[in-house]
Amino acid sequence: MYNHKDIGSGEFLRKAGVQDVERGVMNGIQPLPWQTDTSMGDWFYSEGYKYKTTRDVVTMLADIVSKNGNLLLNVVQYPDGSLPPESRKFLDEMAAWIQVNGEAIYGTRPWKTFGEGPTQTEGGAFKENADYTAADIRFTTKGGSLYAITLGEPKGQVRIASLGMKAGFESRPVKSVSLVGAAEPLRWKQQDDALVIDVPASLPTTIASSFRIGF
Repeated sequence: MYNHKDIGSGEFLRKAGVQDVERGVMNGIQPLPWQTDTSMGDWFYSEGYKYKTTRDVVTMLADIVSKNGNLLLNVVQYPDGSLPPESRKFLDEMAAWIQVNGEAIYGTRPWKTFGEGPTQTEGGAFKENADYTAADIRFTTKGGSLYAITLGEPKGQVRIASLGMKAGFESRPVKSVSLVGAAEPLRWKQQDDALVIDVPASLPTTIASSFRIGF
């Protein structure tokens, strides 16, 4: 791993190591794997330091993976190695989310576009904060399936413009749509401008949802 602070200077030799962006993200899909390193709080236990929420980490993880990146996360501990309440709460909540949605993260690859949505973010180190909504979507692929991860709790309908019949990203029509972690079939329709999914009243996870799409 090579931590290079100024990613725009041209000094970093991308084929000589894995680029690491401290507490930040990249703007789009990168041709080579890269990594973010960050902490849910300070790099060590610090009184009064603001902790990231599980939602902060989940949405950051989905964004990074959709862009061909990995997330290295520091979980804050007390000096004796035990966990503060914030860290314990985070690990419990993160484990529950990953147990349901892990297939949309682990072993996946980027799609033709990393995502869509109204929230604009800036790439670079120390630029990791973003107030995402359920209309912000990130894509991953694995085993012939496309995953669309909402960076918020969806309600009513999810509209995915990148999967509209005239969007230009996928020539094959959508054949199936399912909600990862749910057994009930979904109501959906592929229109010229978007794939429209009716969201069930009960969701497997509340932080973010993953839809499995087949062609």
